[in-house]
Amino acid sequence: MPVTYNPAEDPWLAPDKAQHFAFCFACTAAGYLLARRSSSLREHRLAIGAAVGVAAGVLKEVGDVLQWWPGALSIRDLGADGVGVAVALAVLVAAEARQRRPSAAAAAARMQQPPQKQQLAEGMV
Repeated sequence: MPVTYNPAEDPWLAPDKAQHFAFCFACTAAGYLLARRSSSLREHRLAIGAAVGVAAGVLKEVGDVLQWWPGALSIRDLGADGVGVAVALAVLVAAEARQRRPSAAAAAARMQQPPQKQQLAEGMV
């Protein structure tokens, strides 16, 4: 069965692109969250999340080509999948950075400590 692709029949701004974006975003986040729960996989959580999201998008297009379900190969669907994975990773990295940042109350309390106690609290002495 020959594989053909006609970009004229595959607009960038179509409802299925939003579905591809959302599905790969969700798969990426799910892979990340599952890897984060496992102590042996935690270090690789972002890579695992990305791999799950990319695999989901590629498998959908493979299924379209092999006619596992109704659909046709779409390079633009793969583009929407990639954007979903990238945005999910950016959100997850930003969330991690926000969690590591000390709260304003903790920073204010640290500023009010005498210098000796502050250095002890930070492990400098």
